[in-house]
Amino acid sequence: MEINIEEIKEKIKKATDIVNSLNVENSTTREHVFQAVLTSLLVSAIIEKPYLSQRIETKERMITTLPEITFPELVKKLGKRKLSNAEKITIAAYYLHVYLNEREFTIDKIKELFKEVGWKIPGNLSRDADVSVKKAYIHCKRKKNRKFCWITNTGIKYVEGLLGENEE
Repeated sequence: MEINIEEIKEKIKKATDIVNSLNVENSTTREHVFQAVLTSLLVSAIIEKPYLSQRIETKERMITTLPEITFPELVKKLGKRKLSNAEKITIAAYYLHVYLNEREFTIDKIKELFKEVGWKIPGNLSRDADVSVKKAYIHCKRKKNRKFCWITNTGIKYVEGLLGENEE
């Protein structure tokens, strides 16, 4: 594979421009956003898959134009749809990932979000998270005797589909 230095410089400049447009004061946050955007841009250049490039452009717009939203506001956008616990966990994971930029979460964090919107906390939330794992909406791993989870691309697409259904 041939490395094009000019293309890399162009991607670095684009990532810098995106981060600068955010007016983020916190240097750590700026660095994380820059790394995420630059990584996405470089991966799209290497893989050269149109779908990935389109997804990255969508994420860039989200980073620069994403409105502040609370979890109850996000849930309200879903309408009166009856949701399974696995779907609720996936929606909470989506919120943490997209709106709060939290890549990993614990079941305790999901419980907090359930309480925030008045959803009944299931007796075995960990089991319901396993259902989300089986559907490939989230993935979980044990670290230091704690279960950490994160949303997958399948989970993101699923929630975006639910949100899209209610926009029509």
